[in-house]
Amino acid sequence: MRSAPINHPLEALTTHPALYEKKFGVVDADITWDEPLIVEDDVWVAHNVVILPSCKFIGRGAVIGAGAILTKTVERYAVMVGNPARKIRDRFDPELAAAIDATRWWELDTPNCAGWCSAKATWSTILASRPSRPGAGASRSAASGL
Repeated sequence: MRSAPINHPLEALTTHPALYEKKFGVVDADITWDEPLIVEDDVWVAHNVVILPSCKFIGRGAVIGAGAILTKTVERYAVMVGNPARKIRDRFDPELAAAIDATRWWELDTPNCAGWCSAKATWSTILASRPSRPGAGASRSAASGL
């Protein structure tokens, strides 16, 4: 994966880094970007993906296919492929995605997750069995439907 935090200045005399990197002695400070790229939990970025400066957010559970060129925000649980990357589908329907988010499973320590975070488990079977989240109160479980 490669992330390009800023673009070369196309309107400048040259696109050489001398115009935006202090180490060349032309500018007093490196050009920085105001908005960093945010990548949420459980994102799979396959080989040779390029993330361009216009992409500022990759949502939880997204899958980015090999060789994709990301040019814009990626929604949670989206599967993105191509150049430029486009969404080919969602991993889960909106109701299941909301139920997964309500578990906040990414905050669990690995041993606490071992009972229901296995390679053979699917979110549909996990949520159907109503697992309890360690440390979660009964009111939270009732309120979230888990």
